[in-house]
Amino acid sequence: MGQFTYAAVREPDTVIEGEIEAEDTCAAAAALVGRGYHVLHIASAEDGSRGGLSIGYRVLGGLRRRDLTRFMRDLAGLRRAGLSLAVALEKMASRKELGTWRSLTTGLRARLEDGYTFSQALAEFPRVFNPM
Repeated sequence: MGQFTYAAVREPDTVIEGEIEAEDTCAAAAALVGRGYHVLHIASAEDGSRGGLSIGYRVLGGLRRRDLTRFMRDLAGLRRAGLSLAVALEKMASRKELGTWRSLTTGLRARLEDGYTFSQALAEFPRVFNPM
């Protein structure tokens, strides 16, 4: 068993760093994913190497362009049905098939409730939404 340092996220814009004991980098990543984290980087803590597992940061990983298209289409459909933006995001966050997008949806809604405009809320997630 070895010690590995990691950087991971569980919620948008919240990077958590720490150490974990595991057989290798893959086992360490699997353990972190099992705890609900999305791994950004893992490296051996014992030899101080720069190698290891590094995953590109794409808010909560696994978010694909076609998922973004579906997300925005569904959000637009709820808006056309007369729901406010906050209520539409709440409804979307409650959908089981939303998966990884749930945290993003919750984050957008929280920012709207904090007084952000929709474009300001989207700008808080630059790895998902292009600058306007």
